[in-house]
Amino acid sequence: MTTSTAVRATTAVRNLESLALVGRKKAEAVTPEAFVPGLGNVDVATAIVPAPPTGSSAVLLTITGFSFSTPTPFMVLIHPRQNPADDNVDNGFPDQFATQVISTDFNSMLVRITRIDPDAEGQAWGQDLELDIFVVE
Repeated sequence: MTTSTAVRATTAVRNLESLALVGRKKAEAVTPEAFVPGLGNVDVATAIVPAPPTGSSAVLLTITGFSFSTPTPFMVLIHPRQNPADDNVDNGFPDQFATQVISTDFNSMLVRITRIDPDAEGQAWGQDLELDIFVVE
């Protein structure tokens, strides 16, 4: 497989929630800034990946709208899924994708999404993607 230049794109994070992994009494308020002692904030979100034009199998996607407590979170997990996420059936798309976190800062992250299925070079994506995002700060 030959390499192609990745298309650059930017999207805003969606459905962002910050969670705490420690028990709380019912009287205690849970705020988005909830901190897990010894661990940090846990953030979950989604992002839509714009499909690249035919001829490119990769997207360098800047995802904005975060509010991390550190520019280098402990763990960032990115998982591609077909979009919309409520389309919970096999549509027969042969597309397979790999994701790579390139960089992070307080408010954004740069992610490479590459189509990796055999013979995908130069082929358009058969679907739009949604990324599931899980971050431990």
